[in-house]
Formats: sequence, C-alpha cells, structure tokens
Amino acid sequence: MLIDQAVDSYSATIDEFQDNLVRGIEEDESKEEFLLLLLLANWGQIVYDEAVTVESLGLVAGIDTYMGFTDNILDGLPFFGKPSEIQLQALRRIHRNAINGVTVNVAESIRSSVAHGVLNNLDKGAIQELVRNNLKITVPRIDNMVGTMLSNYGRAVVSTMTDGLPLNTQYKYIGPRDKKNRPVCRYYLDNQPLTVAEIRAKKSDALESAGGANCRHFFIPVDVQV
Repeated sequence: MLIDQAVDSYSATIDEFQDNLVRGIEEDESKEEFLLLLLLANWGQIVYDEAVTVESLGLVAGIDTYMGFTDNILDGLPFFGKPSEIQLQALRRIHRNAINGVTVNVAESIRSSVAHGVLNNLDKGAIQELVRNNLKITVPRIDNMVGTMLSNYGRAVVSTMTDGLPLNTQYKYIGPRDKKNRPVCRYYLDNQPLTVAEIRAKKSDALESAGGANCRHFFIPVDVQV
C-alpha cells in the first residue's frame, strides 16, 4: 500500500538523520566543535528552503521522496469534477509545509537529545537510546501522524473535486473491510450510499477525516468509478 510505503520511507529518513548526527560525535575530535555545529545548524531554514546540503543529512531528500509517494497516491485517485490547478497546487504546497514542520520538530528534538548526551559524556548507544525516549515524548507516534496527514491530504483533494455538487448527491465509502475497521467505518460501509447530511449526522468531520487517525477510507460520489 502506497501510504505504508510513504510512511516507511519517511521513517527511514528520520532514522538515517539520527544515525548521521550521532556518527558525527565519533568523527569530530572536539566536543566543543561538535556542539557548535549542533548550535548553528538551522534545520528550519534548510527544510523550508529545500536546500540540499551536507548539513541537511538527508532531510530534504527524504521529504522529496515522501512527496513523490504523495504524487503517486494522487495518480491512483479517481479524477472528477473541475478542480483548478491552483487549488491542487495549493493543497500540495500546504501538505509539503505540514511534513516540513513535522520534520523540523523531529530534527530539533534529536538535536536537543544529542547535545544533552554529549554534554553528559554518554556513549553512542546511550545517546541513541536518549534520542528514542525523548522522541516518544516530544513527537509521539510519528508514523501515525505522518500516515494520517497523507490520508487527510488525499481526502482534501477529493473534496476539491466534489465542490459544487448538489446537496442530494449520494456518496460511497471506499476502502477495505477488515478487522481494523472502526465501528463508524463499518457503519458507513454497511449503510452506503449516503448524502452529505447523512454522513455528517454520524460523524461531523467524516468527509475530511473519515474514521479518524490513520483511516484508510474516503468518500466519493456513487457515479465515479474507482
């Protein structure tokens, strides 16, 4: 599944960034010089400017790969309605800024943990453990967060295509039927087709977020082929 591949790719980017940063401890002869490097690195500027530099340690390239998966997912969505190119590009840019923001937060958490470990003379293994534990607190469940962002982005694109449709348009619920389904997803799967009013009566934000975090479903008009 492309969403899972995108999340795995992003997670690999973060793991590589962490490994490269920790590796710098061994390669730098001076603790002070290494701490100065950590101090001066501006992850936000690098990521938002999309500057591929040695200092980015793979962050920008990883985000580019993630966005490539995003585009592939969109290619697999049914295309209908009359969304403008400006709307679609705006949604893509907003999504990129969202993953950039998550990435900067993760990078800053890792930087803080590595600096703390260096100042306390911890070895490489202890620093890596410190990074992992702090990430669980500062940026919990990164995989779920990224997967949910990607799913919501796909639904936002579908929403631009449904803009202007009659209020009595009926929608079908697209996605797997399995043990992972939430009760609300089972309800939509069992009671489709549904109008917007009927969908929102069960869950007010279902068109935007389907069943919730990490949900694999979305609504499309019944006359659109998937």
